[in-house]
Amino acid sequence: MIYDYDEIFPLKVYNFLFKDKDRFNSELIKAINKYKKNEDSIEKSNKGGYHSLLDIHLKSIDVFNELNNRILDVVNGIIIESDYKHLDKIEELSSMWFIVNKENDYNTNHMHPGSWFSGAYYVKVPDNESKYLVFEDPIQIRNYNQDTPNSYMKKVIEGMLLIFPGWVNHAVPKNDTNEERIVISFNIPKPNLLSSQKELLDQ
Repeated sequence: MIYDYDEIFPLKVYNFLFKDKDRFNSELIKAINKYKKNEDSIEKSNKGGYHSLLDIHLKSIDVFNELNNRILDVVNGIIIESDYKHLDKIEELSSMWFIVNKENDYNTNHMHPGSWFSGAYYVKVPDNESKYLVFEDPIQIRNYNQDTPNSYMKKVIEGMLLIFPGWVNHAVPKNDTNEERIVISFNIPKPNLLSSQKELLDQ
């Protein structure tokens, strides 16, 4: 049998692993612990745990600035090497924050409205059955009349950077250990079209 097909609604989750994760994560943990002493937690999708403000990339903290620059390098590499070559480079993140989940803490199913891409960098991940980021099937009709929605469980490890569309629903399972789970999340604004692409559209 010979046939062809159209893949019309693909969803890509990009992942990248930092080689110097041990040194880098140690510095991030020190900065996170220091930050927590001076700022109260806010509540977003987190149930329990600590959620920072959304502007840690603007706090003039060296290691957060370094992560900000690394994220921009990875994202702009994706733009150059993938299906987004018609877009201009990203100059800055729209937001960045960290979450510290202790035992029984978790994050409910949510998305990041207004962001082109979102992402997460894993600073500390307990070695247990809940070390996943759970993505819900974005095609809602496939979830209709089912006991549980279709989902994909992405296994995460320390030093991993994930980048995914901001509109896809995702959740973090309950931390069932007495170790902290630390993640730094961020949002990426929609880049502009390259000037050459704008000229084509204007013709």
